[in-house]
Amino acid sequence: MKSFMNCTSKGVLRAAVQERRAKTAWVGHFFMLPSTVIEHCPRQNSSHTIRRDSSITLKGRIVPQAHSDVIRYVAEAVSCFKQRLLLASAVMLGCASEKAILELVDTFASAIHDQKNRERYQSEVDRKTISRKYDALWKRLEPVASHLPDDLGDDLKSILDGSFHLIRTTRNDAGHPAGKLIDRDTMRGNLLLFPAYCRRVYALIEHFQRPPI
Repeated sequence: MKSFMNCTSKGVLRAAVQERRAKTAWVGHFFMLPSTVIEHCPRQNSSHTIRRDSSITLKGRIVPQAHSDVIRYVAEAVSCFKQRLLLASAVMLGCASEKAILELVDTFASAIHDQKNRERYQSEVDRKTISRKYDALWKRLEPVASHLPDDLGDDLKSILDGSFHLIRTTRNDAGHPAGKLIDRDTMRGNLLLFPAYCRRVYALIEHFQRPPI
């Protein structure tokens, strides 16, 4: 399982690196968030072990159209990471991911033109768990990926599906009382891939707000 997760992480990170070349919300490896959020984050610890990860900082914006809750959760995730609170960081990033995906789930419903198909989809996403909601979305989104504009359809499985499951798995490992530990490299990787993932989610939301599919 660990080997699988490592391979998945590498694949997702590779896709994320390619994604951030255009319309970037990054400067190098800088995590970019509104300055109003930065004011509420504790200063970075001056110890050497924390300084090694100073490339993950709060500055500017992550995604201009991202919901304020997403930005708030990401700010907490980065703040916790800096303080080596890896379990808390994993849970907060998972919350950010879930909030963004829920917005995409809702938007996709309104973009389905056929009433019966829309009602069938709505009945599936009305289930409580985020995994069921996401599965209902993905099984409809994946078949139309090749018909999306290139900047939306390229590497969609890696950037959207791979990132969602990677972040969710880490969150579940951290949030369930099973005694699992989150290593720093895994959490750092999740934070680094998140902006490309989040940017793709909101680009899809913008796309599906246009005329019905």
